[in-house]
Amino acid sequence: WLPQLQRLSDDVHALRRALAALHDHNFAWLSFDPNALEVLNGQTCLITNLDVELFPFGSAPERIRVHPHYAPPEVVQFRSSDIGLRTDVYHLAMFTYYWLAGRLPDGLPGHGLEKHDFAIPPLRTFAPTLPEGTTTVTKRGLSPNPGDRQATPQEFAEALDEAIARARRRREFSGTLR
Repeated sequence: WLPQLQRLSDDVHALRRALAALHDHNFAWLSFDPNALEVLNGQTCLITNLDVELFPFGSAPERIRVHPHYAPPEVVQFRSSDIGLRTDVYHLAMFTYYWLAGRLPDGLPGHGLEKHDFAIPPLRTFAPTLPEGTTTVTKRGLSPNPGDRQATPQEFAEALDEAIARARRRREFSGTLR
């Protein structure tokens, strides 16, 4: 898992950097869809879909077309006061979940997260041998309550990196015991 987790980290950081350009202008990408992304060498993330809809933090449109497998509760429930950095934390966490579950780019089958009250199967259902820690970071980022998520995409990415580093240290330590 460790080489794959490093690739995931590279992709998450590339996506985080692309989102930072939007966040610098107080915009959130409410219609987040990985089909609109092109990641190059894990370093650069380009948003290639010209239908991207950006909205200022703290606002939501009366109607919006979203990918139902990536939309957080505050977007589909039009809770404009909750729209902000933590909205894109949810997007990053959902991207991470699907990446680890092998479900990119379209997510889980069905009619979207809202139809299931934003409950998703435990990540270990799809990745039973995933190192400890990554599931905890991802689960926190997917909290239906934005206040329970990591505060920023940067914080989410750093927490994921730390979980990967801990998994690497555990693996190295267990290798010395043999």
